[in-house]
Amino acid sequence: MKTDNENHVEDISELFRLALRHYIHMQTEKKFKSNLVKGLNDEGVKISFSNFSNFLNKKTSLSEKKRARIAHHLGFKYEEFILLGRRLVELKDAMPMEKIGTEALYLNRSTVEIFKEIQKRYKLSGRDISNFLNMDFIDYQFRLRNLIPFNFDEIATVFEKVGKRYPDFNNPIKKSEAPQKSVSDVAEDIKKMSPLEKEVVKSLIENE
Repeated sequence: MKTDNENHVEDISELFRLALRHYIHMQTEKKFKSNLVKGLNDEGVKISFSNFSNFLNKKTSLSEKKRARIAHHLGFKYEEFILLGRRLVELKDAMPMEKIGTEALYLNRSTVEIFKEIQKRYKLSGRDISNFLNMDFIDYQFRLRNLIPFNFDEIATVFEKVGKRYPDFNNPIKKSEAPQKSVSDVAEDIKKMSPLEKEVVKSLIENE
């Protein structure tokens, strides 16, 4: 019979595995998994492609040290990657992440770009946005890295907060070092959008 401590260790490993599988699933780069394994070995993390795949498929385990090195290689603290696993478990019933279609992934990537533009345009930090949304900063980072989807309530909330605190999108804004697009430029960009992207913009405007 396994002790509580042994079960806890297995739970942590499983949360990490879920997070890693999801992270890889969300990448668009060709051969991302093989390049990841190569990068890890270049950093001194000795792991074969087959062992890495077996871990993802629950056929074998990885030491906590190797799991921590993988998280660090991907730009996370080990604890943050475990938290991502927990968030995915919470979302599992509502949204089976690995069954999301291409259009849904594309939609969320478009939303991520909108949030980045809001930060840049209004000189907001990620912590400003996370405070608007009343969420932990790391949870906002998960969304900004396209690992957990934004929902329309979150989008509407940020637009509402920006509208109350900052000038309207159509009003002149103090120039920053990076040149801002004119209204006509934005209109041209919208014309070039796919039908799906236009629906995103339409929904955002309606919620403004």
